Amino acid sequence: MNEPVMSTHQLSHLCLALVLSATSLHAEALWPEFRGPTAQGQSTATGLPTEWSKSQNIVWRTETEGRAWSSPIVANGKIFLTDATEKGSKLLLHVLALDAATGKALWNTKVLEQKNVEALKMHKKNSHASPSAIWQDGRIYAHFGHHGTACVDEAGKLLWTTQENSYAPVHGTGGSPVIVDELLIFNADAAASPSVIALDKNTGKTRWKVARSSEASRKFSFCTPLVIQV
Repeated sequence: MNEPVMSTHQLSHLCLALVLSATSLHAEALWPEFRGPTAQGQSTATGLPTEWSKSQNIVWRTETEGRAWSSPIVANGKIFLTDATEKGSKLLLHVLALDAATGKALWNTKVLEQKNVEALKMHKKNSHASPSAIWQDGRIYAHFGHHGTACVDEAGKLLWTTQENSYAPVHGTGGSPVIVDELLIFNADAAASPSVIALDKNTGKTRWKVARSSEASRKFSFCTPLVIQV
């Protein structure tokens, strides 16, 4: 495979390269959320490679247009990713799907748009698409922190969006959502008045919002909720 010559700057700021080893392609048929099916970052796969390069242990390599630090999720032979692309003074937020076996791009859906200049500020080591999406029953829920949240189906059709829970982050966002019964739950860890928010996963409407009290002098963070039974 002939690869285009790109500088380090271009690779880190203009595209996201996703690489998978031949063994890991079939290691986890379902990796539906950040840290996997148990939310613990653990896999039952064995014999996986421990080293990668552009040519070592690589089956395919697919570049995407934007800049995103989110982790991929896998379901039904497809890989789902979020992406963020700046077009002039606007920020376009996308969900896209790749074929897990070949890396072929299947679809790319713009789900949200951000025009507020203040909302575009973030730390240089972060991205506007850092939270990982979550899959359940044929739907992909993509959370972009203070920019909003969206839901698409596995064909890329937009089902709902919401931007009603905006807040002022300090360095951007990073926490991914979780699903509990009919709720999509995430932290809104802002510079002031941080909270935990639950959306109706079928409509995107806010079901509840509670304050996240803390005695810390700096209240913002980037954590992902962990659901446990006690």
